[in-house]
Amino acid sequence: MPSTKEIRIRIRAIKNTAKITRAMQMVAASKMKRAQDATLKNRPYTLEAYRVYLNLTRDNRLSHPIMARNDKASKKLLVVVTSDKGLCGSFNSAVIRKSAEYIGTDKNIDVITYGKYAGNFFRRTNTNIVASFTDFPVHPHTRDTRALIKTMTDAYLSGEYSEVAFCFTLFESTLKQAPTIRTILPLGVDQSNQAEPIEDKNITIKFEPSPKEVIDYLIPRILETWIYQLFLESIASEQSARMVAMKNATDAASDLVEDLNLTYNSIRQASITQELAEISAAANSFERN
Repeated sequence: MPSTKEIRIRIRAIKNTAKITRAMQMVAASKMKRAQDATLKNRPYTLEAYRVYLNLTRDNRLSHPIMARNDKASKKLLVVVTSDKGLCGSFNSAVIRKSAEYIGTDKNIDVITYGKYAGNFFRRTNTNIVASFTDFPVHPHTRDTRALIKTMTDAYLSGEYSEVAFCFTLFESTLKQAPTIRTILPLGVDQSNQAEPIEDKNITIKFEPSPKEVIDYLIPRILETWIYQLFLESIASEQSARMVAMKNATDAASDLVEDLNLTYNSIRQASITQELAEISAAANSFERN
C-alpha cells in the first residue's frame, strides 16, 4: 500500500494536470464557438450555390471542363482532412479509418493530405502523396483553399484522375461529428445530399454577357464555396472534439483526486487508529508492571 506522502504527491500532480486540461478546455470552447458560428452561417450560402449550379446545368448550352467526366482515367484522388494537433479524442483516427476503408487495397488512388496526422499516416503506409498541407488556420478564408483547388483541378483537367473525393468530418453537433467521403470532381456528382430538392424548375435563365463567360466565372466560385464549407465543417468538428476531450479529462482528474483523497484519509485514519492502539497497549502494560 502506498504511503500518505506518495498519495499527496500524486494528488498534487493530478491537480496540476487538471488545471492544464481545464485551461485547454476553455481555449477550445472559445475556438469552437467561433468555428461553429462560421460553419452554420456559411451553410445557407453553400446551399444557395448548389441551387445556382442546378439551375445552370439545366441549360444544355452550358459546359465546363470540371463538370465533365474523365472516364478514360484509371486513377482517383482523395483529399484527407485531419488536424495538426492531437488531444481531440477520436477526431483524427476516425477520419483516417474512413479514408483507409475508401482506399482499401486499391493502388490507383493518390492522396492529398491536410494536417500532420494524415500526412504521417499515409507516409507510413507508402501511399502516393501528391501534396501535403499543414498549419491550416483555425479561422480560414476562402483564399486559404486556393492552393489545394489549383492542385486538384489542374490534375483533374489534365485527365490524370477520373474523380476527386474528400474525406472530412461533417459537423452535426458539439457531441456528434461524422467522418464523410464526398466526391467533388466531376462537379456536382455528390452534392445532392440535401433534405429536399432545391432545383427551381419553373424559372427562366437569361445570361449576360454570354453563357460561356457566366459559366467560366461561376463554376470556379461554386467549387471554392463547396470546398471552403468542407474545411469549416472539419474545423468546427475538431474544436468540438477537443473541447469534449479536455472536459472529459478534467472530469476524470477530479474523480481520481476524490478517490485518492478517500484512500489518503483511510490510510491516515488506520495509521492514527494503530498509534492509539499501541499507546493504549503500552499504557496497560505499564500499569500491570
